[in-house]
Amino acid sequence: MSKIKFPQQISDLLKESEFFAPIRALADRVGQILSDNQMPFFPDYTDHGVNHIDSVLKSKIDLVPDEVWEQSKSESNPRLLTDVDAVIMIGATLLHDIAMHLRVHGFRELIAEGSRFKPVDWFNQDHEGHIADQPWHALWDKYEREARKFSARELTNIIGEKEAAIWKFDGLPNDDGTWTLNDRLIVGEFLRRHHARLAHEIALYGFPGLPQGSGEAEFPAMGTAGHELKLLADLIGLTARSHGTSLRVCQEYLKSVPQYPKSPRPMGAAVLYAMALLRIADYLQMDRKRAPAVLLQLRRPQSPISVQEWTKHLAVQHIGEADDPRAISVTVSPSVKLSTFLQLGDLLKGLQRELDHATAVLDEIYGVHSARGLDQLQLAIRRVHSNLQTNAFQQRLPYVPRETGFSADPNLLTLLVEPLYGKEPSVGIRELVQNATDAVRALDVWCKDRNVSVDTLNLPALGADVLVDFVQHENGSWMLRVTDRGIGMTSDTIQQYFLRAGASFRQSSAWVKDFVDNEGNARVLKAGRFGVGVFSYFLIGNSFRIWTRNVDDLTSGHYFEVSAHSQTIEIQRKPDLPVGTTVEIDLYDDALIFEKKGNTVAARISSRVFDWYCLNWPKVVMRQIDQSGVTILDQGINMDFHIDQRLSRWRPLRIDGWDSIYWSTEFFRQHFSRDIPFLCNGIRIGHVIAHDHIVFSRFDWPEEIQLLCPGISVFDSSAKLPLTIQRDSLLDNKLPFIDDLARDVIMSFIAHALVCGPRSQYESMVNARRHPLSLHLLMGSKHSESSVRKYLRPPGFYYGLNRWVCTESDFIPTDPWLWNQLKKPTCLVIGSILSSIIGYGSNEYDTFVQKLTTLESHVSGRTMWNLSSSAVDFQTSEVMKSADVFIIDLFEELVEHGVHDLGQLDSAYVAVAAAGDTSVRHKYQRLTEVCSPWSRQSCSETGFQYHEIFRDMPPSSIAVEYVRAMWDLPSSKLSKGVFFCAELKTKICDTPESMLAKIWSECLGATAIPFDPDARKELVNYGRKHAGLRGHIEMWEEMQRCGADCYSPH
Repeated sequence: MSKIKFPQQISDLLKESEFFAPIRALADRVGQILSDNQMPFFPDYTDHGVNHIDSVLKSKIDLVPDEVWEQSKSESNPRLLTDVDAVIMIGATLLHDIAMHLRVHGFRELIAEGSRFKPVDWFNQDHEGHIADQPWHALWDKYEREARKFSARELTNIIGEKEAAIWKFDGLPNDDGTWTLNDRLIVGEFLRRHHARLAHEIALYGFPGLPQGSGEAEFPAMGTAGHELKLLADLIGLTARSHGTSLRVCQEYLKSVPQYPKSPRPMGAAVLYAMALLRIADYLQMDRKRAPAVLLQLRRPQSPISVQEWTKHLAVQHIGEADDPRAISVTVSPSVKLSTFLQLGDLLKGLQRELDHATAVLDEIYGVHSARGLDQLQLAIRRVHSNLQTNAFQQRLPYVPRETGFSADPNLLTLLVEPLYGKEPSVGIRELVQNATDAVRALDVWCKDRNVSVDTLNLPALGADVLVDFVQHENGSWMLRVTDRGIGMTSDTIQQYFLRAGASFRQSSAWVKDFVDNEGNARVLKAGRFGVGVFSYFLIGNSFRIWTRNVDDLTSGHYFEVSAHSQTIEIQRKPDLPVGTTVEIDLYDDALIFEKKGNTVAARISSRVFDWYCLNWPKVVMRQIDQSGVTILDQGINMDFHIDQRLSRWRPLRIDGWDSIYWSTEFFRQHFSRDIPFLCNGIRIGHVIAHDHIVFSRFDWPEEIQLLCPGISVFDSSAKLPLTIQRDSLLDNKLPFIDDLARDVIMSFIAHALVCGPRSQYESMVNARRHPLSLHLLMGSKHSESSVRKYLRPPGFYYGLNRWVCTESDFIPTDPWLWNQLKKPTCLVIGSILSSIIGYGSNEYDTFVQKLTTLESHVSGRTMWNLSSSAVDFQTSEVMKSADVFIIDLFEELVEHGVHDLGQLDSAYVAVAAAGDTSVRHKYQRLTEVCSPWSRQSCSETGFQYHEIFRDMPPSSIAVEYVRAMWDLPSSKLSKGVFFCAELKTKICDTPESMLAKIWSECLGATAIPFDPDARKELVNYGRKHAGLRGHIEMWEEMQRCGADCYSPH
């Protein structure tokens, strides 16, 4: 075992001293621990063994001026340094890093409740420059929660980039033998942070993992009664602690503790001198002796911080005398890399600052005691020189020795605002509102954590959580004021995050500590993400003013003003502010659209362009304040959840990894718009069109579902939704949970068909009682012939309209596999293409449908599919002008390809009759060889004429009869267009292929929905057994019981 050597000068101080034996015993026991060289929590660290202790002691000798040693000899009277000083210097050096040699069982003892290791009095309280020490078990619990939330960068610095990419800390295993290297490195980071404090407590209470005592397998607890060094134990520990604690804090401790009366030499020791020597001597251990290259290769540290430390030590070739007798010279290898050059430069600057600080403190403490010679207790060196700092060295380097990286001119931020957000002032309002609501949510979590009622806080009285005021001054100019009852900002938050582009507060350690749980999940919904939103304020005005007070700030709030060209921003303290934040912006002349409308009504309408917020909590109120008074600007969308979730128009979608997701059909019922609501954390995702209205962002929606995409509201505390930096759309229009959403919508559709679907063949034939998201073919006068063909022509003949196909006893939605479940050989497809159509609900149309359902079709075993629709209203006859080409082409393709939603065609027959004075002419005699030529048939008695075409099927009398029934309707004589009926036979589809068919099979099996109430009830109960379908069934049942409207309104 290597024995720790006492330098001669220190040994001389201990001659004939009563303290020699106990300090030698301590050194030997520490030497045993260090020689074992087990550092399970610091396997990558440079030398912290016996050699390091010897080197620090030697450096201390060199740091003490020769005259001080001279006046400390035994013959000097008084002696400047005594045996007490020697004991403190040795003891502190022995213990200053010993905590890094803890073993696992010692760590377990340290953090156990009731541990003998506890905060030292005075240090267990808050003081200037010092936060109160906590018990070790509480300190570890706090750190463990933090470690679970480490960012990728923080974790990389501890365990390395490769491991950080695949591993997260999830608490220490109960079985110590199963700890991984990463577990030990996480513990090492905890010990590194607190090893200076632990050195103090080891001096008093012993070494964790070893019993107290002086025996072979024990460690002395010098602070216990009867130990020879008891009177000096605290000073030894305090000095060891000082290498990681401010000298000023240690000085205040000495002044405050009763056993140390105000004296420059408590217990006869120049303690602050010993502290200064330890801090500087430890700093000087930076050369390659402490980090041999061979050990670097053997240890291969995985932490980048450890690699940097090894590299720095290897780059220092020599530390020795300089030309200046009060300086040292540090020689650095000329092959040093830029990163090491910069780090060594910082290290040398830090050493110089430490020398300056120590010199100032020593002069302050001892300089006034010249009569006692204490003013000589100074450092032998005052300056640090290095070839690293010389121009000659730097000129020889193969790179420019300066830190270089991206930086931004202050003007860049304002220049980027318009290209980033567009010249749209409402985006600035969106950012203001989302910042305000984020702050309210954060305060809510803060209150719950501390069991504090928000009503007890000094918050502004607003009548809302966020108040947005558009205020018109007497001169006609406008100001925007946004006030919130939120958590408020500290001065640090303002400086480090609010005013720094790209510095998102949600990534800060302060945010993680308070608002991220142990699993790393955010506990606060936060709409802001990217740290650039504040610069959008300049879209509204040239400057803004902010008053803010953080809830934890018990003394004052802050006020500051910012303009687009501010270079220095003064943050003023304001003692009387309430908790929360107020932002005021004087608006540009063109920033308010509604100001140009000239009256309050127009103002309220136009204010929709500022209506980004869509939740009922936090409550946001917008007002317009002008000479006419105060006008409330209504919130367009209010995502208000019903107390009974089954009655809510917003349906929950539960997916692991997401806070909550809801989808809705209500927007279509109210507005008949395909501008699909898309919300994230209560804020609309979309962009402004022509300064007039907000258009929601779109995302890819599977067409095969044949239902409209629902409105979406995502609650995303972890910022997983892939939004663009403008927050107006998804990246690549991809919704991460689109498959889960589509499945849930289809479940809703199936449950709706079971509970609310058609109750008779008649209702099925008129396509009644459809799901609110059912698609409709909606065409106005602006639609061209080509756009009509896109929706009507085969193989997408009426594709996507999701209508009912029925027999006299049951029905299904159109799908090849589902249609086969009706077990009928053919399907009759009836419909019309008219410039004006008989409307649903009219007596004439009711009679017409009733007549169809009494025809022979249900007896002959056919199924029926009605393609007549009140939504097919061309309003003008523009499309019909070319009806002779358009209609014939359409039905020729129908005979050749069939209908997409019924599957692959086997054979077909089509009969077409003209309405009114429509002329149907044949452009082609034959489309393909598989089809017959067109032929015209007529009835001379009634004047009824029809055209027919078929493929592998004889003429269908029932199809002709259906066309005749439509043609006989009185109003048909007033229309322009055609009636048609096709009898189709398709190839058998044995397996479900579409998403709808697969989920239907999963939930209900191979069955259609019966009209018979008892049979329907039995099928509903069968569907209720499916866990995914059950909730949707119960919701539609409850809505029916409550009389809610459950159907598509169109």
